[in-house]
Amino acid sequence: MKSINEAFEEICLKHKYIRPVNRASDALYIILKKIQTKSKKIAISEICCHDILAAVIEAGWEPFLVDISPKRGSPSINSYRAAIHQGCSVILVTNLYGNPENIKQLSQLCAENKVEVVEDLAQSLGAKVRNKLLGTFGKHVIISFGKTKQFPIGNGLLMTNNEEIFDYAKAFTIDKFSLVETPKFRKSYFVAQKKLFETNSFDSFKNIHKEIKIKKIKYDLPKVKTFKQNLKKFKNELSLRRERFLTLKEILEKKGFNIGLLKEGAIPWRLNCWYGNRNYLESKEISDNLRKKNIRVSHWYIPLSAFLSGDKISCEGAKMFNKGLIQFWLDKRAEEKEYNLLNKIIM
Repeated sequence: MKSINEAFEEICLKHKYIRPVNRASDALYIILKKIQTKSKKIAISEICCHDILAAVIEAGWEPFLVDISPKRGSPSINSYRAAIHQGCSVILVTNLYGNPENIKQLSQLCAENKVEVVEDLAQSLGAKVRNKLLGTFGKHVIISFGKTKQFPIGNGLLMTNNEEIFDYAKAFTIDKFSLVETPKFRKSYFVAQKKLFETNSFDSFKNIHKEIKIKKIKYDLPKVKTFKQNLKKFKNELSLRRERFLTLKEILEKKGFNIGLLKEGAIPWRLNCWYGNRNYLESKEISDNLRKKNIRVSHWYIPLSAFLSGDKISCEGAKMFNKGLIQFWLDKRAEEKEYNLLNKIIM
C-alpha cells in the first residue's frame, strides 16, 4: 500500500490548480460560485456534514438530497441517476466514513449527461476504487484536514482544473472569507440534539443551518508544500487504519455489536456499529457510559433534510442508518489506550 504522501502527490498531479482554504466547505462554496453548468442544482448525500448543506445554500444553489443504503452507507448509482433526471448538474461524491463510492461508474454516467463531479475526500484521502485513487476521477476535489479527520494537520485544500475557480479561490482566501458556524447555530444545534434524545423528534433542527454564514474572519493558510511535509508524520496511517478497524471489529463483535461495512480500498474514518435496535436516547446512554470509561465515541451526522423540514425526512435509508449508530475512533490514541479498556468492559 502507498504511503499517504505518495497518494497525495498522485492526486495533486491530476489537478492543474491547488489552493489552500480555511476549510473544505469553503472549497465547495468557491467551486459552486464559479462553475458553469446548465442548472444550479447539486446532488449531495442525505448523510454528510451540515456545513456542506450550508455552503450549497450560501452559494445560491439548490440541494437535492440523495438517499443512502442503510447497509452500505452510501447512495446507489440509481439514486444518482434519478438526481440527474431531476436536473442536477453537479454531484458531490462524499465517500462517507472513508468507504469509496462507485466513482468509476458514476463518472461515466456524469460524462454521458454533461454533469460535473466534485470529489469530497474529507474522510477518504488515500482510498481507492479498483486500485485507482479517489481524487483522480473528477475535475474538482475538496479535502479537509480538520482535527477530527484521519490526517488532522489543519485547514483544507481545493484542487481543480478550472482557472476561473482557482482565481476566485485566491481572492476569497486573500480577503479572509470562510464559512462560519455562529454561536447562535451552535447553541441551537445542542438544544435540538437534546430534544432529539428526549423526544426522537428532528423538528428543532429545522432551519438552524441558516446561522452558518460566509464571513470575514482571521486565519492564516500554509503553502501546499507545507501540507505535504506535515503528512509525512502519518507515513503508515493508510494501512494502520484498516488494521485498527479489524482489531476493533473483533472486540466489538464479541460484545454483541453489529459492525458497519469496510469496503475494499477503504481508508476508514471511524468504525460504525449498532448495539441492538436502539433509539437515539438509548444509544446516547451507551455512548455516555463508554465516555465515562475514557473511550471516545460519537453518534452521527443528522440527516440533512432535518435541517430543511424537521421530522419530514424524505430519505428512509438515511434515517435507518443513523438510528442507534455509534462510532469508535481509529487513531493511534485509540489503539494504544482505548481498545484495551474496551476488552475489559461488560456490556
